[in-house]
Amino acid sequence: METNLEQQVASRPRAAQLRLLALAFAVTIAAGVGEATLRLLGYGRSYVHAFSMFYEVDDLVGVRGRPNFTGRLKNDEMDAIISNDEHGFRKPARDIAASPERRNIFVLGDSFIWGWGVGQGKVLTDLMQERLADRRVRNLGVSATGTVQQFVIFEKYVLPGLRRGDWVVLGFCGVNDFADNLGHNLAGRLYATIVNGQIRLIPPDRTACPDPTVQRLRDASYLLNLLIYSWNRASDAWRRPWHPQAEGNVSPNAMSQPREGNSGAIAGEGAVAKVPDQEPFGDKAPEVVVATHFLRAFNTACEQRGAGLVLVYIPRQEEFGELAEYKGPPFSSKERQTLLRCAASLGIEVIDLLPRFRALKARAPRQRLTYYEGHWNAEGHRVACDSVCEFLAARTAVR
Repeated sequence: METNLEQQVASRPRAAQLRLLALAFAVTIAAGVGEATLRLLGYGRSYVHAFSMFYEVDDLVGVRGRPNFTGRLKNDEMDAIISNDEHGFRKPARDIAASPERRNIFVLGDSFIWGWGVGQGKVLTDLMQERLADRRVRNLGVSATGTVQQFVIFEKYVLPGLRRGDWVVLGFCGVNDFADNLGHNLAGRLYATIVNGQIRLIPPDRTACPDPTVQRLRDASYLLNLLIYSWNRASDAWRRPWHPQAEGNVSPNAMSQPREGNSGAIAGEGAVAKVPDQEPFGDKAPEVVVATHFLRAFNTACEQRGAGLVLVYIPRQEEFGELAEYKGPPFSSKERQTLLRCAASLGIEVIDLLPRFRALKARAPRQRLTYYEGHWNAEGHRVACDSVCEFLAARTAVR
C-alpha cells in the first residue's frame, strides 16, 4: 500500500511536467500558425503610439527617427502608413536628388513638421514638393524637439550643404517649444540652461526612448506586434472611455467672426482677431534668452551663406477654437506673443498660421484642422502648405 502511494506521489510531478510540455508545445504551434497566418494575410505592423516605435535613442539630441523604418500608426483618430528614410527623417513621397542647379528648402521642426498621424504624401513637405517642383524639399522634423535641438540638427544635416538661394523653414510650436528648449518636457534629451548668465547645453543621457529590445521583438514577430497593439488600444479605450466627435464640439464662443487686432510683425496673412491676448514672457526670462540665442544663430548662419530663413508659428488649438476642453474665445497665447517679439527683434520673418486657421474655422466651424489629440490632420497640413508656399513664391520672385 505504501509503495503504491509513493509511486502515485512520485508520478504527479512527471504528469504535471508532461502537461506543461504539452501546453508549451500547443502554444508554440498556435503562435507559429498565427505568425504565418498574419504574414500570409499581409498584416502590416501597427502601433498606437508613434514615439515608442518610430523613434530611437541617439547621441545628438537624444532621439531620432529609426532609419528605414515603416509602420502603421493606427488608433481612434489616425490610420497612416509612415516611413522614415536612411537617416531617420520622414521619407519623402517623391524623392528628389540633390543637384547644383536645384535649390533646397530645408524644413525643421517637431512632430507637426514630421507629420504625426498623417500618411505618406499628405505631409506638409510632400505637399510643398508638389507645389514647388523646381525645388528640393527636405523634411528634417523630429518629434519632441524645440529650437535648441533643431539647431543642432541644422548644424549637422543642413549647414554643410546650405547654399545661396536655399531656404530654411523652421516650425515653432506654440504648445511646447519654449519649454522643450529648457528641458521641461524632454526626459533624456539635449536641452539648454543658463549658468552665470551663460547658455550651457546639457547633453542627452540615452533614456529618451523605450528599451530597443522590445522594439526588435515587435519588429521580428507580427503576432507579438498584434498582441501589444491590441493591448494598447484596449488600454487607451479604458483610460479614455469618451472620445469627442467632430459634430457639436466647436466652442460656442470660439469663432463668431474674424475681427481686427494686434498681430505683431507677420509675413503672409491678414488681420488677427482682437481677443484677450496673453502677456508675453519677459525679456530676461530663460524662455526668451535661450530662444533668442538660437534663433539668432539660425539667422546668422543663413545670412552668411545667402540663404533665407523664415519661422512658421504653429498655433495652439485653443487659439483658433479646436480644443474640445476649452469653451472660451480664442486668444493669442503667451508663446505666440513672445515668438513674434523675438522674431521682430532679430529681423526674422514669421509665417503666422493663426490668422488663416481662424479664418477657415470661421467659414467652416465643423471642419477640423487638427486631430483631437492636437496634431495637424491632413487638412491642417494642406493649409500650412498653402501659407508656406505663398510666402516662398513671393520672396523668390523678389530674390
